Amino acid sequence: MKTVLFMLLFTSMLSMTQVANSQFAIEAHGGISMPQDSALNINGTHGAMVLTYTIAKGIDILTTLQYQRFVQTTESNLGFFNAKTTNTIEYMPIMVGGRYTFTMGGIQPFISGMIGSSKGTATLVLTSNLGAEQRFETSETFTTISLSGGLQFPLNTNLSLMGMAEYLSFTNENESDKFLIVKGGIRYEL
Repeated sequence: MKTVLFMLLFTSMLSMTQVANSQFAIEAHGGISMPQDSALNINGTHGAMVLTYTIAKGIDILTTLQYQRFVQTTESNLGFFNAKTTNTIEYMPIMVGGRYTFTMGGIQPFISGMIGSSKGTATLVLTSNLGAEQRFETSETFTTISLSGGLQFPLNTNLSLMGMAEYLSFTNENESDKFLIVKGGIRYEL
């Protein structure tokens, strides 16, 4: 929680030092997260809310809260005893960073980079056909790095559609998970 408050405070203080005609925008993204270097062999869902602050033409400061979820279910038939295993893995990164948008008219390409902290949770539920259920849960904290690029399609002065690809890396002293995310979104300038 301290990390989240520090990042929000840092972003707010940095934005106050910039030009007075800067503006805020809010974005909502959703897409598919594909594991690249992980024990997971399934795709997951991804969602994000982003607050941006324009400090100069084409340059934004970003603060984002993201959520990723992967659910993998397997069933075993062992004769009399059948079992179902459900493995749920969730990540919730909070990051700050910057974006550069090439503002050359119509469709606008952009690149961005962010860094932050993330909580990862893994839940394993074993269920038998006899009704017994065993539940295991663990959570860890990760350093998170994001690199992304995409296109912004302005619809009017305040509203844009977005399409992007994002490389997301979660690392701590025990493990490292990497994901490629393909997503779309909407941006509304306040």
